Amino acid sequence: MWCEYSLNLNHFIYSCRKYFSSSHIHFPDEASKMVEPPEILQSFTSSSTATASEQEYQLAIRGNVTKRNVRTPRKRRLKRYAGDLSSDDFPTPRKSKSNYRLMKSSLMTLRKKVKRLQTSVAALRRRIKTLSGLLKLLKQKNHITDSAETVLKVSRLMKTVCPRYPNSFEWSN
Repeated sequence: MWCEYSLNLNHFIYSCRKYFSSSHIHFPDEASKMVEPPEILQSFTSSSTATASEQEYQLAIRGNVTKRNVRTPRKRRLKRYAGDLSSDDFPTPRKSKSNYRLMKSSLMTLRKKVKRLQTSVAALRRRIKTLSGLLKLLKQKNHITDSAETVLKVSRLMKTVCPRYPNSFEWSN
């Protein structure tokens, strides 16, 4: 009959205490502080058949039981970056050492990424310092055709006289 009731730590301990002495079982500190409702254990019978009055009595007792406010542990976020850490994360030398390693590794990876991006930007800037270098690069990668290259070279030679009318050009020397 107790299987129908929600199985949690309290009822498991109560049923263990019913069949075993406390010298056989080691209870954690939280379990020893919990209040035992003896009415629940007495109301459950070992026989599977129960009369209607017994079932009503058991349901009435279940309704009178106050539920304890049990805190469920929150899932801790994995700290990956230096900004995730606070001063509370350095209470002991061991934790401070591991958090220092975390900070150091995350900063090193960020520095490597920044350095790699800076070198790639510098290399691209060296390649396309001039328009002819840009056109050469685009043609090598097959992003433009020969006719598009000539159009871009010609448009470089011309300046826009009036921004309102982009089709009016003035030849530059």
